[in-house]
Amino acid sequence: MGFITNNSNIPGSIFDFISNFTLYKLSYVGAWWYLQIYVVLVLISPFIIKVVDKNNSIKVITLSLIIYFVTYYFRIIHPISVGIDLIDVIINFLVLFGTTQFAYVIGMMFYKYKIISNIRNHLSKQNIIGIVLIILCLILHIIIKSMIIAPFIAILFIIGFSLLKINKGIERILIYFNNHSTNIWLIHMQIY
Repeated sequence: MGFITNNSNIPGSIFDFISNFTLYKLSYVGAWWYLQIYVVLVLISPFIIKVVDKNNSIKVITLSLIIYFVTYYFRIIHPISVGIDLIDVIINFLVLFGTTQFAYVIGMMFYKYKIISNIRNHLSKQNIIGIVLIILCLILHIIIKSMIIAPFIAILFIIGFSLLKINKGIERILIYFNNHSTNIWLIHMQIY
């Protein structure tokens, strides 16, 4: 991508390359912060699944939400930096992980309790409700500019989108992009 985008920082020095390749320091693409978190979430998924399966759902969500709010505070409102590179990298990882794990846990809860299927089975006029939810998400995002509500808006948006009955042609296009979504996400910031 460095050659295509005429970016001399990619690959940069051998240290830059190794740092990016190992996800230690992410200087190539800003959005790759999530790749590091994603890898860790995948590696510890068996543990998170056990916690979600074996514990009271309200307690799990409450703990996850507390972790989200605390790490949001230290990520956005009052960032911590001690000036020691390795410690700052660890702190940055912890706050990014803490703000990301909530959506991951909620996704597991949605799967565990088949929430989307249950909503679909109990609602009539799904298209109208889906459109209203998506519009509500847009309005909320316009009114509340803070990133703190992002996972909550995402939950509403996913529910709304899941309720829409999509034409087969559009569905095929979405499925095509779904198969390539990770690759698109990994390079989208390099493109713009």
